[in-house]
Amino acid sequence: MTLLSFVDDGTILAQSKQLDDNNVGLRKAYKIIYLLFVAFVLVLEHDKTELFHFSRRRDAYNPSLDLGYAPHTGATPLKPKTYWRGLSPKQRRLLYRSCVVPIATYGYRLWYFDGARNKGAMNQLKWMQRKAALWITGAFRTSPLRLIPVHLMLKKLATRAVYCVATLSDTHPLRSMMGEGLLKRAAPHARSAALMTPAMRGKVKSTVMEVDERVHTLTESFKPFAPEARPAAIIYKGHRELERTHYVSGRVTAPDAELNAISCAVRLAVKQANCQHIMVFTDSMGSAHRAVDPGVHSGQAFSLSVCRALQEWFEVDDLRCITFVYVPSALRWDIHDTLRSQAAHSVLDSWSSTFQDPTYRGSEFLELQRAAATAIVPQWGTLAFNLRTQYY
Repeated sequence: MTLLSFVDDGTILAQSKQLDDNNVGLRKAYKIIYLLFVAFVLVLEHDKTELFHFSRRRDAYNPSLDLGYAPHTGATPLKPKTYWRGLSPKQRRLLYRSCVVPIATYGYRLWYFDGARNKGAMNQLKWMQRKAALWITGAFRTSPLRLIPVHLMLKKLATRAVYCVATLSDTHPLRSMMGEGLLKRAAPHARSAALMTPAMRGKVKSTVMEVDERVHTLTESFKPFAPEARPAAIIYKGHRELERTHYVSGRVTAPDAELNAISCAVRLAVKQANCQHIMVFTDSMGSAHRAVDPGVHSGQAFSLSVCRALQEWFEVDDLRCITFVYVPSALRWDIHDTLRSQAAHSVLDSWSSTFQDPTYRGSEFLELQRAAATAIVPQWGTLAFNLRTQYY
């Protein structure tokens, strides 16, 4: 019996000379895994668990099995083909950064944290990026590509992930795994860091423990449910504001929060006297469509309240109508922008300093120089493709 885990998907393989023996083994293996999940107070999603069984007899036919990308890292070898030849180096780099890197780093927090033994996974990612760099430049030696080293890239992503915990609500399920300082109003999980003894905390190495230890380096504080950030509904009649209200959406997604705001606005608008035409201005047309869709979907309760209110409002006069107007957000401010910038600049400074060490740079690096006879150093903001070397 073999168990393969792909971050959030599981596969159980069984091999024997008799297929009936495989069925017995698969049942036992599945029961063991299910009981382990129950012991750790976890939920086993049956629709994400796959069972395969093969015969070990030489005369038996076994179909080919495609297991996708490699487990743990998700890295796939980058194999240039003939249809890549029409792409420029800039387009190749964009393709690598947009498609390959997200797949290769998918689920990296499961194996990348303080104290983790991840040398093998890191070597695979370094090998993958070196192949990508050669493919992008079309050279046989690496050169500055604005490709940040793998270990610094993961460090940047991990720092951002740690800081994101500070933006969670006080009752977010993830807080139930944290220590006392981050628990807030969430109920502690049975395996929570808050319930561990000091001796146990020193032995356990995981992403949760890393977050619990490093999030305190963040000096900025956040209020996920500040009064100003709650879904708001403002009612206007002409240019005169009639009513303004705020509601707490709770633990919902951003589209559901938008749907809640639309629901609040509509229910307030239909109560206005002599109201014949309602115009809803929103920057989320997807939520606007769902607002009048009574079918089963996330936030259905908000949609049903809108439909009930509009049904009673329309029955009074057939000439009444409602219009949804799409207004794109002119100002886009993200609370993570400053934190993301700090994390990126930190690893870039580390990259620039370590690159000056010949032992780190290695002997296979292709030295490029500008017209002023100055060496080209790794940069994040400019593309160093000016000199392209080919060997035939």
